[in-house]
Amino acid sequence: MKFHPVVSLIFGLIAFLIFSIIFGFVVGITSGAIGILYFVGFVVAGFIATFLAKEKKVRYGIYEGVCVTIFIHFISGSIGSLSTFILGSVVGILLASIGAILAIKIDKDSKNIVKN
Repeated sequence: MKFHPVVSLIFGLIAFLIFSIIFGFVVGITSGAIGILYFVGFVVAGFIATFLAKEKKVRYGIYEGVCVTIFIHFISGSIGSLSTFILGSVVGILLASIGAILAIKIDKDSKNIVKN
């Protein structure tokens, strides 16, 4: 299924929330587990947002990283220091971009398999 980019971004945000909540309860809440969950959650969100979009572009992963980062800082209630906010934003955007690149690669590979 291919969706409008805004819809795919919403699905990516939902995937991030579901991934974080479900695996957060399974793994347990420790500081190390939360960090790993956020890293993997950003990659999954970028992957979902790009893979479900009509056009496969890395910029949808970047947009997803920005949306998830803003959502996390909005929910947490405080930004903390500016340098922490900027570093977290950059890391989130990069991780979501990795997910987007993976989605593009998997989509291309699946099309090659179908052709052959």
